[in-house]
Amino acid sequence: MNYLKLILLPVICITAISCQKGISYPPERPTTENETDDKERTSIDYGDFRIDASELSAKGASGFQAYSSKAWKKGVVPVKFHSNISKANQDLFYKACQAWGKVAKVSCRTKGLFDSNYLYVTNTKAANRCWTELGAGASGGERVFNFAADWCWNSVSLLHELGHVLGLMHEHQRPDRDTYIQVFPENAGDMAYSYDKLSLGAMDNSGPYDFYSIMHYWNGAYSVNGKLIMVPRPGFETFASIMGHATTLSIGDQTLIQKIYGAR
Repeated sequence: MNYLKLILLPVICITAISCQKGISYPPERPTTENETDDKERTSIDYGDFRIDASELSAKGASGFQAYSSKAWKKGVVPVKFHSNISKANQDLFYKACQAWGKVAKVSCRTKGLFDSNYLYVTNTKAANRCWTELGAGASGGERVFNFAADWCWNSVSLLHELGHVLGLMHEHQRPDRDTYIQVFPENAGDMAYSYDKLSLGAMDNSGPYDFYSIMHYWNGAYSVNGKLIMVPRPGFETFASIMGHATTLSIGDQTLIQKIYGAR
């Protein structure tokens, strides 16, 4: 079976809460909001990315669900910005997309009149929340990218979220993750679902587990009690202060995105 990846730079965390002050992803615990959009009500929320519930399998005896994520046609992501996304933030978005495009055949451009499958970048849904829909979608159409909090607009967060846009899930959600880390979802409270294991089929990564990935959370992300949520297994202890702190694409991230879209 194949598996996926991604994440952020080394910073030593004395406690889970201390990491929230530094460079890490997600940077802080999101607020819970009641959302009324019909499309959002049919989505499964994994913290900073969402999957259409109709495209997600039931959890089997294996303990994880499967989702058939699709790549963007020819690696091109047409983008439509909401009118209140500043030019500076639009530039940040394109710069992050170019970072992925430097290693693989992917690119972002302005949505054209005849682009039916596109990414809608907005800050109008769920205040103080930052998330995107995963991949191009099984049936295409509009894909939502919501960066409603000012602290989301930085190069690390954008690199991470664009990984989801391109179809990548979290490294720590790989079905084989229990070999490398021990997860304590109870320390994440009502955000425990963001640590559920997933399989993305053809979009998954078959490479070694990558603690350096831009798609990996830091070990206390969404903690409600200051306790760690992820602890490396014996033999991997040195990665405790590394996972979730990448600021650039890891070698593993580059290999994976090239596997899906082709190398430059």
